[in-house]
Amino acid sequence: MTSKIVILWILVASFCTGISFAGQADEIKQESDQNFRSENSVINNGSENSLRNTQEIIGCTDPGSCNYDPSATFDDGTCEYEDDCGVCFGDNLDMDCNGECFGDAMLDECGTCDSDPDNDCVQDCFGDWGGLAILDILGTCGYEEDFDDCGVLAGDNLYMDCNGECFGTGLLDECGTCDDDPTNDCVQDCMGDWGGFAILDVNGTCGYEEDFDECSVLAGGDLDMDCNSECFGTAYDDMCGNCVEGSTGFVPCTGQADLYFGDIDYQNQTIEIRLNNGAPVYGFQFQIFGDTEIINLGNPSGGSAENANYMVSLGGENIVLGYSLFADAIPSGDEVLTTLSFEGCGLTEMCITNPEIVGVGPSILPVDVGECDLPP
Repeated sequence: MTSKIVILWILVASFCTGISFAGQADEIKQESDQNFRSENSVINNGSENSLRNTQEIIGCTDPGSCNYDPSATFDDGTCEYEDDCGVCFGDNLDMDCNGECFGDAMLDECGTCDSDPDNDCVQDCFGDWGGLAILDILGTCGYEEDFDDCGVLAGDNLYMDCNGECFGTGLLDECGTCDDDPTNDCVQDCMGDWGGFAILDVNGTCGYEEDFDECSVLAGGDLDMDCNSECFGTAYDDMCGNCVEGSTGFVPCTGQADLYFGDIDYQNQTIEIRLNNGAPVYGFQFQIFGDTEIINLGNPSGGSAENANYMVSLGGENIVLGYSLFADAIPSGDEVLTTLSFEGCGLTEMCITNPEIVGVGPSILPVDVGECDLPP
């Protein structure tokens, strides 16, 4: 009976105050039923059989509590009080992470409490909240201390060109020059040396330009230059010592020589031998022959041969020989070549025979001899 009265009071209190005491009502009902059973228990020990029926009401008897029961006559220790924010049964749920009631500070995933959402920690590329892993320039996740100078994870600066520019286009050629212009890359010379200076001469022989002659021939000695200083030209020196043909516009001289008697002085017994030569002469030989034996020919002297420092000698069978020790030439012209003295008797005729005139080259010039001479 007592439990029913207490429950009825709780229901009335809930209706009047607007505060639900349903939970307390269940607990009070259980305790009241136990008390009732205890107080109305029958003692069957053969000496007493009586029923105790008390009229006490249990509940919260503190007026300052949230669940104060003014009808309660016995405090059962169930009083509830406002939390730190003054809210009954609030359990401080209205207090933010900084301990401020009704504040707007929130705890982010990294344990930082403030009211600024812009500084909330985020997940790194590995999914760790507040982690330091980031994506490299190629989109690979890792830690910045493992990035190379180009921002590539474990890249070893392989994406840096020879100028130190990340993802640059500079390339190092075989001579160590770094740029992005392939047209100036060094090449191998004809000896296979990168950036070497050896080149092919005009004949395809490999060498260095300082060893080329004027005709770009390696060690050529200018032998491929004609007399007109034209490389691989066709000009040449003719018998007269003139540069002819090729690009000169000149034609060669004939090189004809005439060997003939000049003045023969029978009284003084001297003979002039004349030479009419269209080309320089570098040596000569001829023979004087008569139809009657000449007693004696004297040594030759004078004339253009002596002027040219020629050695002129008289040999057996009246052979006259002239030459230069220094390859000097008797210039073109019509002059007395040399003068001979003679002794003899019964001389009816003398002739110049077996002539040989040496021209440039050396070459043998064609020679015409004059008529034989008859004494007066």
